[in-house]
Amino acid sequence: MKKTYNRVPIWLHEGIAKYEERRWFESGNPMLPVSLESLIAEAIEKDYFITFDQMHPSLAKLKKKEDTALAFAEVFTVIDYLVNRGGYPALVSILDGIRGGKSTEDAVSETTGVPFAEFEENWLQDLKQKKFRRIHGIQILPTKLEETSTIVDDMESVAEIEVKDARKFAILGDLLRHEGLHSAAIVEYEKAVRKAGNISPQIQNKLAMSYIMDTQYAKAEEILKVALEYYPEYTTTYISLGELYQRKGEYDAAIEILSQANHINPFNPIIHKNLAQLYQKLDRKDDAANELRRLMMLTP
Repeated sequence: MKKTYNRVPIWLHEGIAKYEERRWFESGNPMLPVSLESLIAEAIEKDYFITFDQMHPSLAKLKKKEDTALAFAEVFTVIDYLVNRGGYPALVSILDGIRGGKSTEDAVSETTGVPFAEFEENWLQDLKQKKFRRIHGIQILPTKLEETSTIVDDMESVAEIEVKDARKFAILGDLLRHEGLHSAAIVEYEKAVRKAGNISPQIQNKLAMSYIMDTQYAKAEEILKVALEYYPEYTTTYISLGELYQRKGEYDAAIEILSQANHINPFNPIIHKNLAQLYQKLDRKDDAANELRRLMMLTP
């Protein structure tokens, strides 16, 4: 936005942001999360896409949350298309053109060597040639920045579990887990997993936390890593992994995974509370103090 004096259109701005959001801790070209990949596959199957004009002035103003998620997936693939053909210099060239007074359409056309309408068509045709995975039952997760709960176990709202029968078993699992009956809770959460039929990050985290409390660390880690692959934007999974690594005494790994969660959602007090505890264990007093200050700002 600063580079173009706030003249960059929303599709390009959000596309670059989505494409770059995980690159700081991943090697190689960014990949679409499985949940967004599935949305693209469905869009190709139905020939239903959100246009750049529909995205203006904000992706968040689209009427359906599924359309908003699809729009984010689309703009990610637009940036991926540009980078695959011209590298990051292509993006810089487009932004420089906009900064210099060109319209976005002219800047893209000059960089790609084809009219803007042809660029759009080429991107869509390229998209349709790719083999995206369609996974039925993928959830569109709600955006949550602030959390009122202070413990990871209560962060996932049971109401977010979409399958009614799975929700019933998850509620029973919660009751047993809160009574300290972790083995019994595991049985109920595993029933919820089967009823859900697909990866549910809410249920996966509940099940994993029961495994953690039951010291079945390998099973908990396996479940959480699958959940992370499908829903990398779901910060609770990072927090659960941080809890797992902390209990195993792997403090550096716990700090690393919680730092990733903080990058996704810096407004979650649980992340700062847990990071402060970890830094205190490692006698990193300045880092601990910084996290405590952030925690106090979020929970006055």
